[in-house]
Amino acid sequence: ISLNLEAGQTIHPSVFSRGWDNHGTAEVGETSGVNNNYGINGMSPGATVYMYPEYTIEEGYRRTTAITNAIANSSSGDVVLLEMQTIGYSGYVPAEFDPAVWTVVKNGTDSGVIVVAAAGNGDQDLDSADYVPYMARGDSGAVIVGAGSNTVGRDKMSFSTYGSGVNVQGWGTSVFTLGYGYFVEYGGDKNQRYTDVFGGTSSASPFVASASAIIQEAALDRQGSVMTPLQLRDHLIQTGVPQGSGGNIGLFPDLMAAIDALARAGDGGGCFIATAAYGSMMEPHVQVLRGFRDHFLLTNTAGMSFVKLYYTYSPLVSDFIARHDTIRLMVRCSLLPFVGLSWVALHLGPVPTLALVFLMMGLLCVSGVILSKKIRL
Repeated sequence: ISLNLEAGQTIHPSVFSRGWDNHGTAEVGETSGVNNNYGINGMSPGATVYMYPEYTIEEGYRRTTAITNAIANSSSGDVVLLEMQTIGYSGYVPAEFDPAVWTVVKNGTDSGVIVVAAAGNGDQDLDSADYVPYMARGDSGAVIVGAGSNTVGRDKMSFSTYGSGVNVQGWGTSVFTLGYGYFVEYGGDKNQRYTDVFGGTSSASPFVASASAIIQEAALDRQGSVMTPLQLRDHLIQTGVPQGSGGNIGLFPDLMAAIDALARAGDGGGCFIATAAYGSMMEPHVQVLRGFRDHFLLTNTAGMSFVKLYYTYSPLVSDFIARHDTIRLMVRCSLLPFVGLSWVALHLGPVPTLALVFLMMGLLCVSGVILSKKIRL
């Protein structure tokens, strides 16, 4: 997993000596474990990961600065996950209980960045009198995540902070992921540790962050634009699975229901061409094409114009492709050169890609000349 650590910052050695790195490792395993038939498959492995450490050699403790930089380096529609909590009046509550963090989060969501944050493991009622000043600040726009059971009951875990300010829930117990080594550590290798008991609002929040990233990708595919923070949060709530017992920790996200409920681009037809051909927006070939779109087309005016035109006319074609298996196979075959070139562009850059295109064109021309000569003979 490429973690893309914040430039100019070095994680403080005590984070490793005290084993705190296991916490982040477990969270990244949930969201981003690489689908390579070994270890953990994350829920959103196609998403690019950036890390902004709270505690560094250069600046010491820097929670607010880390969040500020994470949001500042994010684009509208990106997801920032706050795997943290803070002390409330008698237990742990969301990090935004700190006024400085609340302000940074509010500014971020106002700019279109999705902020997903743990509710905290303090069993605090955010609607109680103690938290009136906090709630009176208003809505930060973040998606606050409580910890629910890993059963169909979706009950509040005893330790989870709760209340009307908690929006949705994730599994808060017995999550299998990377780190710690409670399940196994292969060959004494710290990098091959696995746990089956990761829990708390820390294990719950990655569920929602991953779902948010996937829903945003689906919204971009089907609508041509990402959802705003409030739209996404409302969408998670409206399409979620109801909570069971306990104080309010919100619904559990139903990813397929959320995607199916999205309004579609154009005339309301089906998926786009590559998704229709390969059968899933999460299929690896489709992910490569999406990566090319995000990194090379949506970064310039000409590319954005092409994408807009594509969104306008492709739904009808996609519907036709999706209904005919033979045509789906033909389209998959025809897309392979584009997938290959997109992969080269993403991994090697545009210059080698252009060189490869010219080489292919040259080979085609040479083949045409040879064929022409043989026909004349």
